[in-house]
Amino acid sequence: MLKAQSSVVIDRPVEEVFRYIAQNFFDNYPKWDTSVVELKKVSPDPIGLGTQGWQIMDGNGWRSENDFYVNDYEPNHRFSITGNGQTYFKNSYALEPVGDSTKLVYDFEFSLQNFGRLFEALMAKAVKKASQETVFNLQKLIETNP
Repeated sequence: MLKAQSSVVIDRPVEEVFRYIAQNFFDNYPKWDTSVVELKKVSPDPIGLGTQGWQIMDGNGWRSENDFYVNDYEPNHRFSITGNGQTYFKNSYALEPVGDSTKLVYDFEFSLQNFGRLFEALMAKAVKKASQETVFNLQKLIETNP
């Protein structure tokens, strides 16, 4: 299993960051993760613990389709989704107030199924890079969209 962690301070209050990441997840996720080709919410509103979704991802020429669910939803503190399809993944976003700003810590776990696991070691650098791009994309999007 591959794991990566990245963090950034976003010049916005924690409530605004949580709203962008968690409450408006299905609108905003493709904006900060450009590998998202298609995204659908498959359970009723409002978004919260247990909300289910479906996505198609295309990263570096590797395409996967996954169902996922919200497994952590603590307003203004934590939000996580976990998927299990062609790949297992967990995206976790932890928020911490820092004055009028927010420290965002992003944890990413990823594992390919079956024979794909043989390639995980080769993908470690790309996973870390993607983790860093995620937090920088979020910082830019949230700070420039009041």
